[in-house]
Formats: sequence, structure tokens, C-alpha cells
Amino acid sequence: MSNAFGEASHAEAGTDPVDLHEVAYLRGGSRELLKLRLFELMQKGCLIVIDEKRWYGTNRWLAVATDLQNRETLPPADQRLLELFQHRRTSKDVFNLNFPQELEDACKRYREELMQRQMLTGSRAPEDRDEPWRTAVAVAAFLAAFGLAGYASHVMQSGLPMFLFFAGFFVYGRLFPDDRYRLSDSGEQYLREIQRQFQFLTIFRNAGQVGPAEELKAVAIFGLGILTNSRFDALAETLKGKTSQGSGDYGYANAGGCDGSADSSCG
Repeated sequence: MSNAFGEASHAEAGTDPVDLHEVAYLRGGSRELLKLRLFELMQKGCLIVIDEKRWYGTNRWLAVATDLQNRETLPPADQRLLELFQHRRTSKDVFNLNFPQELEDACKRYREELMQRQMLTGSRAPEDRDEPWRTAVAVAAFLAAFGLAGYASHVMQSGLPMFLFFAGFFVYGRLFPDDRYRLSDSGEQYLREIQRQFQFLTIFRNAGQVGPAEELKAVAIFGLGILTNSRFDALAETLKGKTSQGSGDYGYANAGGCDGSADSSCG
């Protein structure tokens, strides 16, 4: 079985039905799929973490390995992704770059397939999510309504206007919920079942008893947090983010500029 980038995943057994890239996307959207791809490149010895210790902490960057040879033998998708790390990148750089077309296409394909299988919900088009004027109008309307309610409460010497404001805000949220893409109940159940099925990987990983293929699967299913105290600990530290499983950036077709983060709760 080929993965989303047209190449066979070395973590897949002959009869293994788990698509690691799909699971990573389901768990946390485009950002988690990107993290998995970067881990794959580090496993292959293509990427390294450069760190610089300071009195206030440690600065870290991702860069192409200085001793990388025969890059032309790598799959085209890997070569194009590596091109972005010719210059060292901070974690902020990583999540704000425009990434290769195959990664964008993979995210779009997974999003559409998961929507069809009712594992993701939502309907907002990606291009509508971040138009600045929409956010500005929404914030202005909220502040204006809040201000009017506060003024009315002051004039009337009553808390009723503020009560009505918050009651209306609650009702509006119920009638017109945020329509961004998110995990559905069936999606959460499916993800929990996969994590339960492969829970043994976390035990073996912590005991240092897994090979590269199993380690890749563990990262896909549980997130980079599982690499803590391993030889890939620096990558986990560089790309770590807020623990918020299932709230990843599903709406974007590409991995660049995403604002979601979903390392697993085990990390």
C-alpha cells in the first residue's frame, strides 16, 4: 500500500491496514502530518537539529544533515521537502513556510476522505477561515454589543441587559456553531480505538525495544511526545506544541501557516 506521497511506507506490514499519514492527519491535521514527515526524514539521516545553549534556555533549528550524500536517490517528495531546510529553520519558520504541492494535495485528500467517512465535521472553505476583515468585524460587533449592554445596565441600574447579552451570545453559539473542520464523535472513537490497539508501542518505545518501523508508527499514532528521552528527543523539543488532541488545522490544504497543534496526551 502506498502512502499519500506515492511511495510505500516502510512502517507498513504487508497486511497492516493502518495508513500512518492518515492517522497523523486525523489526530491533528496538517501540522501533525508535517511533523511525521519531518520525523521520517530525520530517521533517514536527512535532517538534524542544531542547538545553541544560552543562559535563558536552548535555541534549536532544523537543517539538512551536513553529511547527507546521494540525495538524488531519495523519493522526489523527500527531496522537495529537504530543499526548504537548506537554511536552518526555527519551529516558527517551519510552521509558516509554504510546503510542497504533494503535502498540500495529501492534506486535501485526507480531509475530503475523512469528511466522507464522517470522521471530520465542518464546512467552512479553507480560504474563508483567515480573512482579516471577517475577524475584525466579528470582534467589533462583539465589543459594540458588550459596550451597549454595559451602558444599558449602568443607566437602568440593573444587570438584566448584561444577562440578556450573555444569554443571546450563548444561544447564538448554539444555533450557529463554529463550522471549522474538527473531529466528529466517530472520528474521536476511531482514533481512540487505534491508540488502544497500539498502546503496546508506547510501552516498548519507553523501554527502547522498538525498531525504526514501529517507532514511526508510534509517532504517527501518538505524536512526537513519545520521542521524549530518545535519540530523537531534540526533534520533539524543537517541534513540540500545545497538547490539544483532535484540534489540529484540518481546514488548510497545506501545512504552512497552520495554527493547530496536537501532540498526543502521552507526550
